[in-house]
Amino acid sequence: MTDTTLLVAQIAGPAFIAIGIGFFVSRDHYKHVYQDLKKETLAVFMTALVVLSAGIAVVTAGNTWDTLPDVIVSLIGWAMIIKGLVLAIAPDFAERSALRVSRGGMYSLIGVVLLVVGIYLTAVAY
Repeated sequence: MTDTTLLVAQIAGPAFIAIGIGFFVSRDHYKHVYQDLKKETLAVFMTALVVLSAGIAVVTAGNTWDTLPDVIVSLIGWAMIIKGLVLAIAPDFAERSALRVSRGGMYSLIGVVLLVVGIYLTAVAY
């Protein structure tokens, strides 16, 4: 596991756990976040900027595929780049996708995935 993987795992692991729990405890809050994207154009732009920049930083610093933690962190970095690009280039597509998620009841699945990945990253990082 590289130093970059360790650092990202130390940051992302606990964050994923908190957000994963949030998907179960504050489901209505997350539904509103996804449903109100069109109303928050500046927030969407700023999110695109931050997520794209962070994703590029993760991939530039540690695009390594040697161990499972390296693979997970690299995938997180690439997913951030893709999400940032979609938000920056096609915000209407991002909004439609978010509405599908909010209507489709995928919150439990998203919450479980975030919890599992967060617990794993936290366990290997600390």
